[in-house]
Amino acid sequence: NEISTLKAQVLQNVAAEKALKQRIGTLGSRLDKVTSASTAAASEHEKEKQALMAEMESLKEIADEKSSLLETTGNRVASLSVEVNDLTSTTESQEKLVMRLKVEND
Repeated sequence: NEISTLKAQVLQNVAAEKALKQRIGTLGSRLDKVTSASTAAASEHEKEKQALMAEMESLKEIADEKSSLLETTGNRVASLSVEVNDLTSTTESQEKLVMRLKVEND
């Protein structure tokens, strides 16, 4: 009778061990899936990060070009302003000379 009880306990233990092994296998499979999904997400995140960094660098280059163009334009405007002032001064001098010549001719 005691042997029958021990046999039943052994069978229960074997069944429990089998169930635990199945559960461990299931959990291992789920862990693999989660790890795989996490790795894929991290990879996708890294790709997105690299794309954003490249876009940011491109925008920085455009901003630098615009800044350089603005500086060049500002310098050109200043140069033209000097030329306009010189021409205005020359024109005024010529107008005075014309007026003086008119007065002398009259």
